[in-house]
Amino acid sequence: MQQFVLERDDPSLAAMAKMTGYSRQALHKALRGPDLPSQSLVKTVVGALFQSREEEESEADASQRKQAIRRALDALGAAVADKTARERGIAPGSTLQNEPSAASEGRSRGERGPAFERFTNELRRTHELAGRPTLDSITRELLMTNNRVAPSRSTLSDWLTGRTIPRDWPTLHVLLEALQRMSGGERRLPRDTKARLEQMWQMAWDERQSQRRGP
Repeated sequence: MQQFVLERDDPSLAAMAKMTGYSRQALHKALRGPDLPSQSLVKTVVGALFQSREEEESEADASQRKQAIRRALDALGAAVADKTARERGIAPGSTLQNEPSAASEGRSRGERGPAFERFTNELRRTHELAGRPTLDSITRELLMTNNRVAPSRSTLSDWLTGRTIPRDWPTLHVLLEALQRMSGGERRLPRDTKARLEQMWQMAWDERQSQRRGP
């Protein structure tokens, strides 16, 4: 976050405390670490730093402020993802950092039933409607919510490539909530997205369980 402070003429901690309502101690800790600051603190601080000094904020100033907040939150999300990866023992540049490949997409195709295919295709369509965010950006969004049932990056890859389907609805629901938040603007997902995917998921799950039980 220091980058954004420097971009705005490096105000003192006292000045920043007055602008944001956070104490100087909290701001010092956010800037110096070692722990990562909260999303709300980053949003508040960067928003205050880029607040127009004019009485009436122009459209250009408002746009600059929103872009700065988005950059700051993206940087925080990347830092959170890196920290989580280190804690899980995932080395930077490992195969989990790669996007789904055509080869992985073709695996286990023979094990898929029609309901499985319909669910996977609808999930991919939802991903497209949300603007096709990368797996990294989705993972960061999920990590920011601190939701314990949030799927990992590798799990997201498996779902979108059709290697497997979610084991339960709550985990899929968390992903759909994240895609809804990330879609924004004109790319808002249809209102019936969750209900439609829940029904398709249930059919695919029942089909999979039936195949495992055999005739």
